[in-house]
Order: sequence, then structure tokens, then C-alpha cells
Amino acid sequence: MFDMNLQLIKEINNKENDFFIYNLKSDQVSVTQHRHHKAQLIYAEGGVVHIFVENKHWYLPGRCYMWIPADIPH
Repeated sequence: MFDMNLQLIKEINNKENDFFIYNLKSDQVSVTQHRHHKAQLIYAEGGVVHIFVENKHWYLPGRCYMWIPADIPH
């Protein structure tokens, strides 16, 4: 199981690249609420991804995207 930890978020924030791509199977991810200084585009290849943003629960269906602006806890 992959844990989106603070070290990875630190690495993403410190990179000077305009974007960062990371591909994971959703059943292999355990994420605690976090934020980063760069915006995030989330894509669900299939199934449903549950995303919690600012006290709201969003369902992201397969083949859809969600944009999370920078510095938003999610």
C-alpha cells in the first residue's frame, strides 16, 4: 500500500517543474489530508475515486478529471 507522506509532498513542492505525474492504482493508496504548493489534476482511469476537499466528499467517476488548486487541503 502506498502512503502519500510528507516527504513525497516536500519533493513535489521543491521541484521546479510545471507538472508532476504519478500513476497509482486507487486500491493501493492510503492518503491522509494534505496540501501542496502546486495545483493537482486527478484522473480516474476507472471505477470511482473518493476525494475529500474542504469538508466536501466528491465522487470522481472513471475517465473523469478533477482539478484541485494549490494550497487546498484534500
